[in-house]
Amino acid sequence: MHKNIILLLLIISVVGLSGCTLEAATSGHISVREDQPRSASVNFSVRDREIIADYFRSLGVHKNKSSGLVRYDYLPRGIAGHALPGRLEKRLSPLYLPYGRLIVGADVILINRNTRIVVDILYDIVT
Repeated sequence: MHKNIILLLLIISVVGLSGCTLEAATSGHISVREDQPRSASVNFSVRDREIIADYFRSLGVHKNKSSGLVRYDYLPRGIAGHALPGRLEKRLSPLYLPYGRLIVGADVILINRNTRIVVDILYDIVT
């Protein structure tokens, strides 16, 4: 019994000191996450930019004003965005939580819904 506990503690110590952990994804792939912080970029892809621009260009005359928002700033509480039309959203790349796309004035923004930080903006694109 004591040998099993000692063996278990030894295994936990080795895994804890290794500096990385293994994570099994639901797809069956295994990825290694290092303890070192890494930055990841979340933004509109070139393909998504083109799809969004084409969609709103096909609607006609431009009449909205740009929101004046700035990347990496907070979306003010008084500004309410609107969801993209469903048929447009379905054509775009999927987003991971907590990110979402919103229309604010003439702009389409990519926002972290938890922090309300605007991570990317397509300026003056909504007609």
